[in-house]
Amino acid sequence: MFEPRRFISFTGMVFLLVISLYSFSSATIHDISIIDFAFVPQIDTVVQGDTVRWTNNGALPHTSTSNSGVWNSGTISPGSSFLFQFNSAGSFSYHCNFHPSMTGTIAVYRSMPAFSPGVIMILILLLVGTGVWLLRRISIAGAK
Repeated sequence: MFEPRRFISFTGMVFLLVISLYSFSSATIHDISIIDFAFVPQIDTVVQGDTVRWTNNGALPHTSTSNSGVWNSGTISPGSSFLFQFNSAGSFSYHCNFHPSMTGTIAVYRSMPAFSPGVIMILILLLVGTGVWLLRRISIAGAK
């Protein structure tokens, strides 16, 4: 017999599983290398909530300083890194305080649910499984 409580409970568990799988894979760290007198890549695109890591792979100290004052790394010594999480959408230009000709831009887009192929496959399998389970329950209830 079809039991609505069990079906609702099962559907709720599936929903929580999918949400937890998605939340573990959404944030990304993007790397920018400081080499000699350049940020590489000079322009990077990230999603809201992502983090950018600037690593000084050169021989001289540098900074990563937002032109609008959003962040300032302070001195990044050779071999050291600085991380900043972008929580707002927009275009953010930055420079090195020691070498003003060193510039870069981070384009931050609003976060959008982008499910990986694995999560999509799980969703499809769960939907198919739920549909088969429902059809069996309905046909068993109708046969009685």
